[in-house]
Amino acid sequence: VREISADNRPKLAEALAGLSVSEAAIQLRLKLAEHGKKTDQIVQELWATKAKMWKTNGIEDVGRPAVSMKAVGCLYAFKEELDKKKRIFTKEARAKGVPCPRGWLFCGPPGGGKSLVSKMIASEIGWNYARVNISSTLHPLVGQSEIYMRQLLQTLDALSPLVAQFDEFAHQVSGHESSGTTDPGVMSHLIGMLLEWMEDREDGTLVIANTNEPWRLPTHMLRSGRFDGSPWYFDFPKADGITEILQIHLGTWGLENLLDQDAAAWDNVIKTMTRDRWAGSDVEQSVRDAVQNSFPKKPTV
Repeated sequence: VREISADNRPKLAEALAGLSVSEAAIQLRLKLAEHGKKTDQIVQELWATKAKMWKTNGIEDVGRPAVSMKAVGCLYAFKEELDKKKRIFTKEARAKGVPCPRGWLFCGPPGGGKSLVSKMIASEIGWNYARVNISSTLHPLVGQSEIYMRQLLQTLDALSPLVAQFDEFAHQVSGHESSGTTDPGVMSHLIGMLLEWMEDREDGTLVIANTNEPWRLPTHMLRSGRFDGSPWYFDFPKADGITEILQIHLGTWGLENLLDQDAAAWDNVIKTMTRDRWAGSDVEQSVRDAVQNSFPKKPTV
């Protein structure tokens, strides 16, 4: 890595984390040959390469997201909580042995921003991010699923400091009670390995579990020490939240001033969205549809 300046080497090391020595050497040679000394481009390419390599091994997405609090509408209580605790995730706090939060459980209807918040957390605290799906470790050969699960957990440890997001968590761990009857006990073994990892992991891995169906979660998943505090519930946004979400997504297309036009019409639109219980993703999609349908003109209320 002589071609890379000393200032850029930590960034490069983070992008190579989780790869074996031989994999890291091969990928680094390839990226240097392709991009020369363009460190930012090399780092971006390495994250993309790892995402492709690991997709069938339980990690569906990996990288360093850039999602600020300003890009997430509503969810005021949780954003305030994160803002208070951000200093706990700093290198200084970790060096002094201040314990990091273990993780959070997010509940609520689909489209409420649970997945986006996971990326926001990683971005705000400056940690790596991975979206995990343990179902991808299942294999028909006896013992192979456990090997894949062990490799997955080792990879997550290697990516530390990491925000590990388990999307649709209740679905991922479903079948735990019937495992041994409907299968040879594989799912029960995998869940046991996951629980042991969640219990024993060191500071530096924050687990975020999202679910639309919290009542399906086994009670031992919610035991103290696996998540911090009570589950967070992200409900459908109220009128002020919908207004903020509209501002964010209209701003993406340079249309932030559109909300200042025809206040009465916008008031009716926002009241209708609130009454019909629109999720944040519904509001975002409505803006995208308006931009597409009105092109080449600008959309109106």
